[in-house]
Amino acid sequence: MYTKESFLMNPEFIKWVKSPNEELELYWKNWLESNPESLPAFKEARELVAGLKFEDKIPSEELKKAVLSQILKESANHDGEIKGESGFQKWFNFGQFFKVAAIFAFAILVSWSFYAWNYSVTEVDEVIFLEKKAGVGEKLSFTLPDGTRVWLNTNSKLIFPDKFSDSTRVVELLGEGFFDVAKDEEKPFKVISRNSITTALGTSFNINSKTDGLIKISLVSGKVIVGDDQDILESMALKPNEELHFNLTSKEFEVRYFDYSKVLAWKEGKIIFDNNSLPEVIEKLEEWYGVDISLYNSNGIKWDFSGEYQNQSLEVVLKSMSYVEHFDFKIKDKQVEIKF
Repeated sequence: MYTKESFLMNPEFIKWVKSPNEELELYWKNWLESNPESLPAFKEARELVAGLKFEDKIPSEELKKAVLSQILKESANHDGEIKGESGFQKWFNFGQFFKVAAIFAFAILVSWSFYAWNYSVTEVDEVIFLEKKAGVGEKLSFTLPDGTRVWLNTNSKLIFPDKFSDSTRVVELLGEGFFDVAKDEEKPFKVISRNSITTALGTSFNINSKTDGLIKISLVSGKVIVGDDQDILESMALKPNEELHFNLTSKEFEVRYFDYSKVLAWKEGKIIFDNNSLPEVIEKLEEWYGVDISLYNSNGIKWDFSGEYQNQSLEVVLKSMSYVEHFDFKIKDKQVEIKF
């Protein structure tokens, strides 16, 4: 269980409260979704950091006198009497002078630092995050505030700010999406997807994080740099027609060439089966069309099915399959029955 002390000792948390940006906002938003039980301590720690104040920007006269008195006392206790000097002269040698000056300077600096800290926290505009989601059986395309075009595959979601900062453009992808990034050399475009961070300027690429434990990043044009939150990938650069496979469990990765027609088929409205088993075909159909499929008398049935369908209804697809695999089917709303 996290306590407010845990957050107060976390430099990334302090940095976020002091100087929030899109990347840090997304990180802590996701962290809270994964650790909802820590919300009370999280809020308390944020209020403590955001509320830090130091009313006296310049040391008061009382503070000055107290400091002088303490130094005089220390001087009398540790230095002893210096022959031929009065008490005031003894204290006001160069060493003590610089000691006092340093203390005053430090006090002023600390005062100003706390003031600046509190000012930066209270004056920063709140970032508003928007969300676009393609539900099961849906696909979606839209344009981000910077002009970047995004296509979302079925059962996928994109989180992004209502306006990007002056230094970077950061979004978060859950599922699969294709990005045609608007070029802006002053503002790198970053896509956070699970543990991966893909950075681009003006380029087009596909990211698929729908498979458990695996992320695929396929570069169509331009150049991207892929890293992760633990620096395992060491900022790997991809070239067009290269695809990075990153296993989140084993932390292993591999770069290979990919087939545009297969990877981007979903964007063109194509559903492709490539030597798929019966469970794999059913899973694809359910997600693609947003239906529930029930199988009857399917024990012992083995498929190695291949086929390609573009912008076809579920009825047309099943009818075509039934000629090859010999089954009957019935569709009622979102419920489908297949009998062998």
